[in-house]
Amino acid sequence: MSTLSINKTALIDSRVRPAASFCYDKYALWVQHVTFTRIHITHLGSKHIRGTKGIANMKRFTSFALASTLIFAGLLAGCGKTEAPAAPTPTTPPPAPTVEPATTAPAAPATTPTGEMKTVEPAATAATGTAPAAGKAVYELSPDTTITWAATVPIGTRTGGWTDFKGTVEIENGTFETAKIAAEVQMKSVFADANEIKEKMLGKEHFFNPIDFPTSSFKSTGVKKTDKGYDVTGDLTVRDKTKSITLPVTDVKIEGKTLTCKATVKLNRHDFGIEYNSAIGDYAINDMCDLVLDVIAETK
Repeated sequence: MSTLSINKTALIDSRVRPAASFCYDKYALWVQHVTFTRIHITHLGSKHIRGTKGIANMKRFTSFALASTLIFAGLLAGCGKTEAPAAPTPTTPPPAPTVEPATTAPAAPATTPTGEMKTVEPAATAATGTAPAAGKAVYELSPDTTITWAATVPIGTRTGGWTDFKGTVEIENGTFETAKIAAEVQMKSVFADANEIKEKMLGKEHFFNPIDFPTSSFKSTGVKKTDKGYDVTGDLTVRDKTKSITLPVTDVKIEGKTLTCKATVKLNRHDFGIEYNSAIGDYAINDMCDLVLDVIAETK
């Protein structure tokens, strides 16, 4: 038997087998084996076909070739099978960072020249406006002040007042409780809602008699703070008759150089001799009359 040389490279097409491919290596090895077996069988058949020994050798190599073919066929069948890559496990995105609400830093405490810490108090707002400077302040009645009266009669309410007056409000340190009030009214400056009423008030027979009693006055004697404002007590003089009265003062405001306040008080006109010179006519007028003040005073 002559020795046969098999060129493995010549049996494999390099365009079919990629480099470093395991499956194509198996294929090439199988092709080489089958080719070698085929050549070997052909060689045996050509030289040893005669005789019993040649036939036995052919059967033996034929069985070997068949078994080898089945084994390599199984190997090749497993080459094409690859495991599918595992599906990626979904990942949960990390939670968004929590944003803390912005906080306002507390104001830094002030320091004294010596380095000591002290608390800074918020500025206070005066309820009655801008507080005047400390000390005594004297406010004079403005012509814009109104002093009026109202009297009830069978046909309704009669109203009037005075336009000529002067007066002062003196207070200490912007505190109305320290007020000292003085006022004087020229009774000839009276007016009314009807000319006939005004004429009677200017005469000597009825009501004020400004000819004999040209002025009326008020002078305070005390001030007391209340829930609604202040009670200003003082002496009221009309027709030379003096009586202590209390004015319930409200809406007190001190703004810069201006002081304002209001007051309404009911007075019994008979206490001051304010009467109509007729029993029947006087009876028709209600005894209680209103004195209404709307004060505006200025300081220099």
